[in-house]
Amino acid sequence: MNMYIEAQSYAKDLIQEAIEAGMTTEQEIEEYAFDLVPAFCDGLGCVIYTHQAIEFCARNNTYEGEEALEECGSLAQPGDSFGDIARRVAFATMTVAIEQEIREQVEQMHDLDSSVVKALEEVA
Repeated sequence: MNMYIEAQSYAKDLIQEAIEAGMTTEQEIEEYAFDLVPAFCDGLGCVIYTHQAIEFCARNNTYEGEEALEECGSLAQPGDSFGDIARRVAFATMTVAIEQEIREQVEQMHDLDSSVVKALEEVA
């Protein structure tokens, strides 16, 4: 499956979880969903299994994940195997992709809310 389609689906699930947890404002929803992303990504097959991580890195654009790792100095560590680096890159890439999708979906919620309010004002 396409990484971006997966990220959209995962973001939707995490936003739903935030709403079910009682978050009501866009900022609360986004922050709560963001807090769930690392633990969620830790459970993905492309992060757990070396062969899936290598395939993931080969089939997807991992630039943003690699960039995020380089910014915090953790792309490669002494003693890392190729598989260790691939799993780390897959984790970072999915984290960045899901966080971007959460931002976009929360923004769409805001735009939808604004449209509804405007339509209700026009009717009144």
